[in-house]
Amino acid sequence: MDDVLLTGRPTGNKLLATVVIIGIALGLASANAALTVASILLAYVLVKLLWRPGEPPVLLYAMGFQWVQASILIFFADLQNLTLKELGANSLDAGGEMIGAATWLTLMSLLAIALGIRLAVGPSRKFEAQAAMESLTVQLEVQRLFYASLWAIALSSVLTQFSYMAPGLSEPVRGLVLLRWVVYYLLAYTVITQRRGYQQLTIVLAVELSIGFLGFFSDFRAVLIMTLMAAMAAPNALRGIRFRNIVAIIVLTASLGVIWQSIKSDYRNFLNQGEAGQVILVSRIAQFSELVTLIGDLTPEKLIEGGRDLIYRIQFVNFFGATMGVVPAYIPHENGRLWLEAIEHVLSPRLFNPSKPVINDSDRTAEYSGMAVAGGEDGSSIGIGYIAETYIDFGPVVMMIALFIWGLWVGWVYRILTRSARYLPFAYGCAAALITQNAALVEQSNMKMVGSMLIGFLALYLVQKYLAGKLLQLLVAPFEVGVVRRID
Repeated sequence: MDDVLLTGRPTGNKLLATVVIIGIALGLASANAALTVASILLAYVLVKLLWRPGEPPVLLYAMGFQWVQASILIFFADLQNLTLKELGANSLDAGGEMIGAATWLTLMSLLAIALGIRLAVGPSRKFEAQAAMESLTVQLEVQRLFYASLWAIALSSVLTQFSYMAPGLSEPVRGLVLLRWVVYYLLAYTVITQRRGYQQLTIVLAVELSIGFLGFFSDFRAVLIMTLMAAMAAPNALRGIRFRNIVAIIVLTASLGVIWQSIKSDYRNFLNQGEAGQVILVSRIAQFSELVTLIGDLTPEKLIEGGRDLIYRIQFVNFFGATMGVVPAYIPHENGRLWLEAIEHVLSPRLFNPSKPVINDSDRTAEYSGMAVAGGEDGSSIGIGYIAETYIDFGPVVMMIALFIWGLWVGWVYRILTRSARYLPFAYGCAAALITQNAALVEQSNMKMVGSMLIGFLALYLVQKYLAGKLLQLLVAPFEVGVVRRID
């Protein structure tokens, strides 16, 4: 009975199997039958490999979102009764001819990574983990976590500004800034499990959404992802009101994505006042006023167009398809040069190498895909994606081995952060912040991905090992007047 209450697996397994069977039946009658069925089966395999009851579904989210990026065009084409090639020819700037092959390779790549993660991460510790989580979470005080979250937001803003003034320290600072999301995860998980403090959580969520929407790249998604991770880690997450809350978070994230795509161009033009570049030349008050105006002027037609734009923004297989048309026909495979550069880049910290070149994703995309893409001078940064970079390095067969090794690394990082920690809620927050921020997007460059994962891991591991107990000591509820519980 405990297994049912903790995981919901008997019901969940039946529901999942039913959805898969229906999906396969519909897929067999679609315009892209083989790809549709393969995509649905991969989704099922990812759930079976990476769903870990009692833990935040960090690994499943990381691979699941990339599955969405690889598969969304398949289902979009099916809805229009078009083959993927026909959709690419009609709607994509480049890559349409090879879009099917690129999609197949991306799906196989995700499977290779997931297998590596599963091998490295080891078996789930659902009952042990749940007991350890509850024993500590029951001691945490929502009000202290609320203030800690606000302080973390302010501190991360100061550290980010400092990194601009001291570029040599920008890499370790980015690792420490992840603590902002660890604190937020603790707040969200505590509120959900204690079933009180929703007002404080809503305030912090609203602040984070406001900060995200006011930015040039509108990074509002991070706070919603961390909320989702906390909600799905809570006991009985897939039951009753908690399940409805999870659905609401997913719907809210998708809706905000559509809104952002609908206003993005006009909003960015306002921020940089028509100047090229990723700069903000107006006040916060003016930003907020323009944001409210643009959202208020949205029409159903604009939202439909924004939804279509969101689909094409999420997918990244067109860049891979364009790359397959160039490599190796015009540019030979690099035999590991791109991944070697990524490793060398992280092993040469900017603090000791001030002349270290700035990563320009758009230059690499233009070189290997043959596509003319906007760069930093135009206010954009468009990456070709680490899976495409691995193909450039090794070709369609050996790339699977390289990506399997990457999966081993991601799984090992998760295992170290969560198995060597004394304080599981803090550990899960660290794993959620690190992996969802740095290993969950197809379009990430391997150069940025390797560096951010390694530096973030080292920063969070050291904080977890030497400071987590002291930080949590400040967040527990008073046992009696003048006395605070000691976390052992």
